[in-house]
Amino acid sequence: MLGIDKKSERNQCKYYRIFLNAMGVPEIPYLAVMVTGHSSGAALAGVTAAYLVKWNFWLPKDLRLITLGQPRTGDYDFAEWHDATFPYSYRINHHHDPIPHQPPMRGNDELFHYRYEVWYDNDMAVGQPYTICQEGDGDYCSNLAENNAGAEHLVYFNRQMKVWGAAGCPS
Repeated sequence: MLGIDKKSERNQCKYYRIFLNAMGVPEIPYLAVMVTGHSSGAALAGVTAAYLVKWNFWLPKDLRLITLGQPRTGDYDFAEWHDATFPYSYRINHHHDPIPHQPPMRGNDELFHYRYEVWYDNDMAVGQPYTICQEGDGDYCSNLAENNAGAEHLVYFNRQMKVWGAAGCPS
């Protein structure tokens, strides 16, 4: 997607609509896109969502961003823009996962999380409670935990992320 210019994108959409009409497929009035990732893939998902919206490939209301174990990706200004732009954006963090706290926060000029954090202060088994935190980097939720359990970064919702991803993310 990053290598497609706007004219090429419009032409592809035009030909796609012609093809759908020829096949008798009705026009789809609403289509949401979900952007997701884990770890550095989560950071890329956040940047990709920003790119898709900034360059008008997608409307913010039609984009869903859900990340797992995302490191800090942008500065305070980016987080503020993100919060004002995306109505559906959640960063999910597992208990003592250290990666969402990297690089360390040292002030508003450094890297900073955007809102909402969904924090599982447990093993993330089915039915376990979670907390939805309104701030990106507040003094509560996962910022309260001592984040030194690297193994918790590798397991989300009782799935080994590397194994699950290599298997094609089966349900």
